[in-house]
Amino acid sequence: MAKGTIGERLYRQLLRMYPRDFTDDYGDEMTRLYRDRVRGEGAASVWVALVGDLMRTAPREQAATLVQDVRHAWRDPLTFAVTALALAGVAGLACTVPAVRATRIDPVIALRGD
Repeated sequence: MAKGTIGERLYRQLLRMYPRDFTDDYGDEMTRLYRDRVRGEGAASVWVALVGDLMRTAPREQAATLVQDVRHAWRDPLTFAVTALALAGVAGLACTVPAVRATRIDPVIALRGD
């Protein structure tokens, strides 16, 4: 059975909104801080502050992780070039295949079917 109150378990689930590395580094400490604040201030006031803080900081941490990953990708030009070419190829196929199929359809037959 899971440890902690329902509020604490819900808080641990909400911590998943942060990047995995951030949660791995600070998750236990944040859970202890949550538990201490609930004991001192009460659950209702803690949850009001918590939701606001979560909505403000989780996207910021996700964006910081994304920027870090993009900066790392620029350090390895080969990986960046291969990824860019693969994405361009997929986008090109996604546009070309339906267009080629559409040119094979006789408009008179297609309109007659409606």
